[in-house]
Amino acid sequence: MGQAAIGKSAVAQTMAEEFAEMGCLGASFFFSRPNRRDDPDTLIPTLAYQLAFNLPRYKRAITERLGGDPTILHKHHRILFEKLISEPLRDLMAQNHPIVSSPLVIIIDGLDECRDKEAQLEFIELFSKAGHLPLLWLVTSRPEYHLKSFLSHPNFYATCVREDISIDDEEAQRDVQRLLRSRFENIRQQYEDRLDPDWPSQEHVRLISAVALGHLGFTDSLLRFIGDKEYANPRGQLEVCLRFIGGNGLRPGALNPLHALDLVYHRILSDIPANYLEMMVDILALIILYPNDDLCAQDVANFFSLELDVFYTSLQWMYSVLSIPDPSKAHEARLQHVPEDKAQMFSRVVGYTGSGSSTFIHTVTQRDQDRIMAGEDMRPRTRKITTYPDTDIPRIGKVTLVDVPGFDFHERSERKARQELREWSQSVNGNPHVDGIVFIHKIDVKIPGSRIAFPDLEVRNILVELCGADWQKRIAFVTTHWLDDAEAKVEYEQKETALKNGYWRKMSNANPGSITRLETKNDHQGVVRILQRVLQMH
Repeated sequence: MGQAAIGKSAVAQTMAEEFAEMGCLGASFFFSRPNRRDDPDTLIPTLAYQLAFNLPRYKRAITERLGGDPTILHKHHRILFEKLISEPLRDLMAQNHPIVSSPLVIIIDGLDECRDKEAQLEFIELFSKAGHLPLLWLVTSRPEYHLKSFLSHPNFYATCVREDISIDDEEAQRDVQRLLRSRFENIRQQYEDRLDPDWPSQEHVRLISAVALGHLGFTDSLLRFIGDKEYANPRGQLEVCLRFIGGNGLRPGALNPLHALDLVYHRILSDIPANYLEMMVDILALIILYPNDDLCAQDVANFFSLELDVFYTSLQWMYSVLSIPDPSKAHEARLQHVPEDKAQMFSRVVGYTGSGSSTFIHTVTQRDQDRIMAGEDMRPRTRKITTYPDTDIPRIGKVTLVDVPGFDFHERSERKARQELREWSQSVNGNPHVDGIVFIHKIDVKIPGSRIAFPDLEVRNILVELCGADWQKRIAFVTTHWLDDAEAKVEYEQKETALKNGYWRKMSNANPGSITRLETKNDHQGVVRILQRVLQMH
């Protein structure tokens, strides 16, 4: 099972091809409403036809049955299954016929696309009770409410195994990267007279991969758009995609790169009955507008003054696109339009030696303070990049904080710090997704006037790799070590202004709300507010 457009049909098609090459594919059926293959009455006859095509002895057996009773094809699904599938195979098993000595694989893709929900459940029940037959059933589907409920019954697992396809694990993200490499290579070969050998740039490939988050449907839609032969302009189509995923919108009259994916979700939403649609739209609006608020399913129900059973009834058509917790966990688990694991965000905290980046993290994690202060010689006690997983941030949830070693302008080069950042990012699941960066600066430290404005090109490339195209919305600058002295405060305010107009000018102009202060040491509430702010910027 897996949510809409994540590649279930691609998996089913690949497995059908591989099993066919191995000689153990019995039959396959791919439901599809857009292609009008959604009639439940065609499933069993089609499977029987394909089995007969592959197994001559089985073909003779069902031919005899159809000859004796031509009305079989018009009977109920259960009778069809018994007469065309079960009985012929049982007879062959009783005869110890070699064609049933090893099991054959039957693949049913897109069961949720079958237009009759009762038929969907009936088919699952028939398959699950056919364990005595030399058949192995592989069924793919979206996690629709009625199917999830049926499959959750304890008796179901006696003969069947349910496997959920995730988009938020390392394997899914590697699949996206492989798909991007393969399809871009095909596009380059088709347009080798127009495209450079290194097109597209690795930066653009990484950007698409980071935005896709393991979603094969999203990736496939973009690649189809880029390689569309009708327009025959992959370079221009890629630029449209980059503008789109970068949050810059589409030019008037421009095509939507995700039109195909939109059609999938349109079909899902169109199935919602009119009397539930308005409430469903309200619920979607709430969780989309406030994705980082720590709202459990019960909170959302309470917000709309809904009884929990009414709330879950309203959601039953959305299991294909939402991560919906079981009712028993409604008081603690979040309702999300992204997988649960995506609630865990990386927030990276960097700063100059003695600026307080380690103190910042330890203030919010409530860890031991003794080992985090810079020494009198201003050499950082934090010598390695350190990760603090599962840190609870109010109204955000669990966050993984990353403490980057302190550095100054002399003892430690920024190039070395950048290299360590790259090495660290490559060591954590290949390429971690960073939702926020807090850059900390001790207010009484003067930045040499020869330094160019932040960020320079190399830093910008790192930020794009880690945060995506909208990295400017994911960074906050914090000044620390403000003295509680009126005269010093005037001086520090002048330095803060100099930072905004100088070293931080680019960021100050691009995102004025990105610069803030942490005036009091060990201010837990202040640190939490900063993290909430940076993680909610996007």
